[in-house]
Amino acid sequence: MSTSLPRDLWVIPFIALLAILAAGPFWQIDGIPIKTRDVQVHLHRSAAMERSLEQGVFWPRSYPAVYADLGPPLFHHYSPGLCWSVGFLQRAGLALDQSLKLVMTAALVLAGFGALFWLRHVYSREASLAATSMFLLYPSFLTQTV
Repeated sequence: MSTSLPRDLWVIPFIALLAILAAGPFWQIDGIPIKTRDVQVHLHRSAAMERSLEQGVFWPRSYPAVYADLGPPLFHHYSPGLCWSVGFLQRAGLALDQSLKLVMTAALVLAGFGALFWLRHVYSREASLAATSMFLLYPSFLTQTV
């Protein structure tokens, strides 16, 4: 009985390495990695989530220090996944910008695997790998400034 590895097993480290290399410029910039219109808002919300986690509130209903002390019910209308991820990493000891960079890198790796597995159901192995590589290396996807 042969115990050889599946022939497509090399694709997993290839996509992970390609996504990490694509996210490399995020790590070379000090501070906020990309300059979109709403990244500062998300960082502010993530910092507020970290303050809530510090107080033992896992799902805050409002943030008293947000929007001129009005405390809007933000997560009744907006999903908290990004803020939780960044907040937990910040609670673990990372800086706010490093936490965001790590979450962005992990999201890029997961996006690569999601694209690969989705395309693999429709196209051949080579075509899905090429399309996933183009998706990960698409410049406006990495440096969106809208």
